[in-house]
Amino acid sequence: MTSPLSPGDFLLYNETVRSVLPNGSISIIKFILSQQIVSVYSNGTALVNFTIYVLNGSYYYAIDDIGLVINPMLAEGQVI
Repeated sequence: MTSPLSPGDFLLYNETVRSVLPNGSISIIKFILSQQIVSVYSNGTALVNFTIYVLNGSYYYAIDDIGLVINPMLAEGQVI
């Protein structure tokens, strides 16, 4: 299987999570997930270096890690 992604490519996701807390208030968390492809494997998975930017109001914080294995075909909108 040929992957549409190559090492060095980036994947960016914008997401908003809304939750209703036990007291009835609504919590909204916005974050951006940035993934840089490190390696692409023949089975359709990839090793990525990722950073999660959590955006709450006027501040943000970042979480960095490496080693998440994903299916790069998801970048083309396929659902597995």
